[in-house]
Amino acid sequence: DVNSAHMVTLDGKSYFFNSSYVNLLDHKIKVLTDSDINVYAQVVLSPPSNTKSESAKKLYYTTDISSAKYYAVCPNNDKACEYYYAALKFIASRYTVQNGKYGFVGNYIIGNTVNSNRFGNYAGQMALSEYTNDYCKIFRTAYAAIKGTYSNAVLHTSVNGCFNTPLSH
Repeated sequence: DVNSAHMVTLDGKSYFFNSSYVNLLDHKIKVLTDSDINVYAQVVLSPPSNTKSESAKKLYYTTDISSAKYYAVCPNNDKACEYYYAALKFIASRYTVQNGKYGFVGNYIIGNTVNSNRFGNYAGQMALSEYTNDYCKIFRTAYAAIKGTYSNAVLHTSVNGCFNTPLSH
């Protein structure tokens, strides 16, 4: 519903974000910031559902759904990449304003245990080289959106300790 959404305009295009979700983030980040807690924003996709907007649905790979808790962002759809870029630009600009109206986020974690593409950053069955290339595209998009908005931001990659264990689903 456009009437209950935050609108962002980038390069002449309008993007809409759920106001309830944005207001909840505002509250959480502001409370933490005001309590002198450094906030790290982890950028992940929750499991897909029919309640997500059509724009959000395009962010997912079109593979079989798994029981994974977090999903990788698929960089293979230009519209989805634009939406992802706009969302991160919106978040970075909202949580780095001088007056701290909504709190402050200077650190971003892109993905979740990205070396575990079947559990923590689900992308489905694919070659490791393809998955790695896709993650690099998503990280570069996040870097451009966030650092282009707040040059002092720090971006992180989340990995787990299973470096020598082959993972199968």
